[in-house]
Amino acid sequence: MEDLISNQIFGIINDAAASLQELTTLQATYFRQNKWNRNRKQTSNFYFYTYPTGTLFGYAYPDESPTRKVMMITQDPNNFLISFWQCDPMGSPLSPPLFSDIGYVQKSLRSGNIRTMNFVSVRLSKIASTIPYPTFSGFLDVTSGKLVASSDPSINLLTNDGYGILPLGSVNNTFVQDLANYYASSFQSATTIAQILDFVQNMDQSGKEKIYVNRNINGVNWLLELKVMPLLGQRFIFAVFINIDFVQADIKASGEKTGFMMLGIILAFLLLGGLFSWTIASQLGLVAKQIDLLKQLKFSEVLNKEEGVKGRSFIFELANLQQAFFEWRRRLQNV
Repeated sequence: MEDLISNQIFGIINDAAASLQELTTLQATYFRQNKWNRNRKQTSNFYFYTYPTGTLFGYAYPDESPTRKVMMITQDPNNFLISFWQCDPMGSPLSPPLFSDIGYVQKSLRSGNIRTMNFVSVRLSKIASTIPYPTFSGFLDVTSGKLVASSDPSINLLTNDGYGILPLGSVNNTFVQDLANYYASSFQSATTIAQILDFVQNMDQSGKEKIYVNRNINGVNWLLELKVMPLLGQRFIFAVFINIDFVQADIKASGEKTGFMMLGIILAFLLLGGLFSWTIASQLGLVAKQIDLLKQLKFSEVLNKEEGVKGRSFIFELANLQQAFFEWRRRLQNV
């Protein structure tokens, strides 16, 4: 069940990321092949899932103004530095970058397809709402060691000024705190980011795609699945909690209901089987009694000259057997 849920969530997010990557690759390829020469319309800026207002990458192409140059937008994954590059007609950036910004882009250049932390959190929330068991899921960015999306959109993942992401242990959520405690108790490194990197290294060395960990949160048993996965050149840890006690209780209740239904079906079959057996036994007894009377040559008690067999069985095969005795007796009389 845990694996099914996480695969469903991961599949939707991964499909969206693959579509975004395909569009961006096509955009860059067309530009590199100089197929945009006569296309003077503005295209979309492209964003990726990670940080508060969306990590930018890709190109912004010229609009109707002939003075506007092609602009490339990049973001350094280590220090989040966003750079805006003017490019030549072939898409090669002109150094140095036009300007850089250590903060986030806010709304000044946001357009087209935006994949922000909030976007992914809302998607996870919608998926989790369709699952009949209590579930929590989230994405951790391996580079920063921080939670960048969760299935609970009410969780605040940002610092007070809105320009940074809270450390994993500072997020005010029971599941996130338990996740931080798991890394702290499982790895000896001093910081959460180092512990997460140790975890990823262990996963890579073991060749495992995912692991399952039993966790007890406030007296309730949960199963935690952790999966390391790449998305568009970045690595994430996908964490899913599912309430095992709830699942087991639901399975037990369903099992009891199914058990009573099966008991009723079995009793009905036993009753019908018993009735059928009694009917067959009584008819066999009738025929056996008639055979015994014939052995004693008491034909008049079994056979009637005009009507045939007395007490004819309603079972076809036994009735044929009785009729055969009647025909045998009639032939004896003729002899």
